[in-house]
Amino acid sequence: MGNSRRIVTVTIPSLLIACAVATAGCKGDSSKPGGGKDAADPLNYVPATSNLLVGVDVPKVSASPLVRQVLIPTLQGSDTSRADAIQSACLDGMKSITLGGETGDHGAMVFVANGLQESQLPACAAALADVGADEVTVTREGRVSKVSARGQRSWVGWGAGGAAVSVNGADDAAAVELVLSAADKRSDNSDLKALIGDTKTDANIWFSFRNPSGAAAVEGVPYKMLSAHGTIDLSSGFVLDMVARAENPEEATRMVETVRNQLKSSAAMPPFKVLYDGHRIGAKGDLVEFRLVLSQAQVETLVPILTTMAPMMMGGARGGL
Repeated sequence: MGNSRRIVTVTIPSLLIACAVATAGCKGDSSKPGGGKDAADPLNYVPATSNLLVGVDVPKVSASPLVRQVLIPTLQGSDTSRADAIQSACLDGMKSITLGGETGDHGAMVFVANGLQESQLPACAAALADVGADEVTVTREGRVSKVSARGQRSWVGWGAGGAAVSVNGADDAAAVELVLSAADKRSDNSDLKALIGDTKTDANIWFSFRNPSGAAAVEGVPYKMLSAHGTIDLSSGFVLDMVARAENPEEATRMVETVRNQLKSSAAMPPFKVLYDGHRIGAKGDLVEFRLVLSQAQVETLVPILTTMAPMMMGGARGGL
């Protein structure tokens, strides 16, 4: 099982974009991971051995100025037909999106959409795959639905409280059923709560990561980092708050100097100068605290530039089911 980076870079943005165009849907209380008080905790479906957790508050993200006023118009242009189809087919009642699992090529990532109803699946799958409804087949196998479209297959399991569960790289329904069965037996989420720590899980977007290799450099991150957690607030502009724990105070200082120099270099390109002007970074012992604040006006200038770069950043990958 495995390309965890693909599910992060393709599936999550696709659903965020879908959610962004929802003007009447995406309702619900999201004061905790998983949404309303009657909803099952999505962490029940995430492997206890997870070292990465990401949570998205769908109503808050969809209501944000960045998404409604900038991201969707930039990506969709004047033709919003597909976005409208996704809105009506997928998003009514969606409360939260949670991603969790083990990073690396051999880790399984579990994706939980809290609030997606089984009755929505056929039309939702067609909208996401951008095919006609007659090209999608959905069959039920126990607690798992198999979705087929244009030769591609995926599986969605149905948990308690409106949790729709899928597993990245699943080859059959058994992989999803295994997740559902593990959730049935889960007595608590103490391991995952330790991973979350003091991360504010009521944020628009929150994330928590623990390096599975101790302090060894993570692929694509040239630092000896033990862990990182943070939040993204989209209520007005863009605010990122992140805390990373380095191997030692010396490494924390190196991280600060490297990031600061990289942002300073980017400031030579006028559109990216706002990244340097809006950042604050510092080290306290082995902790690195980073904050980036962009106003709505700055976001409106920067996002169209970044979206044109997105295909290169994502390796040209395109989402399917």
